[in-house]
Amino acid sequence: MNTATFMSLLKEIITKLEDGSILNYGKKFSNLTITSYRQVYNQMSTYKFNFNIESLDLNNVTNRKDRLKVTRNLQTQVNKYLNMMLDDCKHHNTRKNHLKIIRTTLKKAEDYYGYMFPKLQSMRELQTEVIALSPTQVELIHNNKPGIELEDVWYYTRLMLYSCMRVSDLVNFKASSDGSVVTIITKKGVGSISSFYLPKDVRVFLEGKGAFTHSQQYFRVRLKTLLKSYKELHEKKIIYTYDHNGNPIHEEKFLYDIITPHKLRASGITYHLSKGLSEIEARNISGHSNGSTAFYRYVKHSNTESIEKQKQYSLR
Repeated sequence: MNTATFMSLLKEIITKLEDGSILNYGKKFSNLTITSYRQVYNQMSTYKFNFNIESLDLNNVTNRKDRLKVTRNLQTQVNKYLNMMLDDCKHHNTRKNHLKIIRTTLKKAEDYYGYMFPKLQSMRELQTEVIALSPTQVELIHNNKPGIELEDVWYYTRLMLYSCMRVSDLVNFKASSDGSVVTIITKKGVGSISSFYLPKDVRVFLEGKGAFTHSQQYFRVRLKTLLKSYKELHEKKIIYTYDHNGNPIHEEKFLYDIITPHKLRASGITYHLSKGLSEIEARNISGHSNGSTAFYRYVKHSNTESIEKQKQYSLR
């Protein structure tokens, strides 16, 4: 590295991501991932924010007192940036994503330049209920084909519900079929392969169309239009988020506004479990490993039974 500052490090990492010098399990990082690194670089440039990383290298530290000092200094520098974003009214999730990029940038500096940095503290999470379509709502979509103008997005939406794939995989998967069974290979992370039932009409559509050829943002817009076409999805739901200061808040939104492409993954997993698939069978489709905490975060568990038990206790 030419200059031992975080901005120079981030710039070099972005260059290596773009030219393929740094790979993700043997594959080039997606444009979406690289864009997220550029966003951090551009935001720091706007704030004229930077800090020296040479003095934060634990390789240069020989005792516990100095290690603690370096840890505090790194955390202080990162907190300065996050506070700048807070003052600029950047959303909590945006700040959390920028912190993630800072972390991964420092990790890549360790892997490729031999640095060793202290661990950064995480921003606090709000563990809300999983937002997903109910099994009845999933079946509503499966059984009600929209007009010709929404036909493409309808088929891709049903594919995502059956396959539980990530929206990032929608644009680059490979599929093959043997009767009613479809096998899909995705490229996310180390890659995953899953086989599952897919109705004939969806299989025929995929044979003619293949992977989604537009951007993820385009699919997001089209999905919202599709969901809005079902009057049953015009119901309102209270959701919980953070305000710009990190305080939990709640607001009421239409269901068609809440269900994003990624929430189709949670909807599909929940739907499969509701139809009697075991957890391991559902994981084989979604690609989650045994004991995955993310898998359980994707499953929408109804608390109706718990509430009914509480009512019974109160009546005693």
